[in-house]
Amino acid sequence: MRLAREHNREDAMIEWVFANQPSLTPDLVKQAAREVGQVPDFDARYASTLELVKRDIALGKQFGVRATPTFFIDGLKLDGAPAAAVLPAGDRSLSQMRRAKSSGNEPIDARRRRE
Repeated sequence: MRLAREHNREDAMIEWVFANQPSLTPDLVKQAAREVGQVPDFDARYASTLELVKRDIALGKQFGVRATPTFFIDGLKLDGAPAAAVLPAGDRSLSQMRRAKSSGNEPIDARRRRE
């Protein structure tokens, strides 16, 4: 997805992956990266891109990410799809997130966790 994003083809690649999940193989994904994602240098860039993904996974673990999506807003962490429903609510979002804290979504100070 990262490499397809560079060619403005991330959405097409995501759709392709979901549509083809039962039959995915490494060779099929490489072919799709070239054809669907328009990534001509997939093999050359695979190792360095994999390292970026591993770094993101480690950072997610450091911040206690256990679900996608996970949002960090104003020091509060919200996990999973129900959290996404809070975001478009505008000014109500933070008060709803603070209430969500009492339901098990603990706040996290992302600034201190990076130190």
